[in-house]
Amino acid sequence: MIESLSTIPGVSAAAISSGIPMGQGNYTRSPFVPVGSTILPPDTEVPLDWRITSPGYFRLMGLPLFAGRDFTGQDTPEKPEAIIVSRAAAKRLWGDENPIGKSLHRPMMTKMYTVVGVVGDVRHTSLDSEFPCLYFSAATRLASVMDIVARTYGRPESALNSARGHPQYRSGAAGFECAHCGRLCL
Repeated sequence: MIESLSTIPGVSAAAISSGIPMGQGNYTRSPFVPVGSTILPPDTEVPLDWRITSPGYFRLMGLPLFAGRDFTGQDTPEKPEAIIVSRAAAKRLWGDENPIGKSLHRPMMTKMYTVVGVVGDVRHTSLDSEFPCLYFSAATRLASVMDIVARTYGRPESALNSARGHPQYRSGAAGFECAHCGRLCL
């Protein structure tokens, strides 16, 4: 779907997320436990917001990548699950240590998630609060509700009209929200 949206005239980049900042997406917070060296006592559960994103989402949204890498096509369900953490999450879990290669798991579960990148912090739900966050790859899971974001050139309304006429979006299932910031949220 992302590749399809990127071919619409006026769209230069597209990505998906289970929740965009200040949007009405899927906002989830769960406890995670760092494995190995950490600044926390052993088995400490840390609540983290989490989202699911596709490759390119951070760049499209203007979030800096401070360490490591973005998700790629190599992050698949057959491989150890890669995650990206916000700078606040990295600081909370590992202090000033480099978090790349560190692991987390959910309490009472054995599946490990390995940190491959650190991105900037985001105020997801209000302008006056940030919360440590981690991101899962959309290649390994999807939420029941996913937001599509697109970077446009020219007038965003032109790309919006083209998207509305695209066969994949004619069902009316996709909603559109257009601000004059050059981004479309479908």
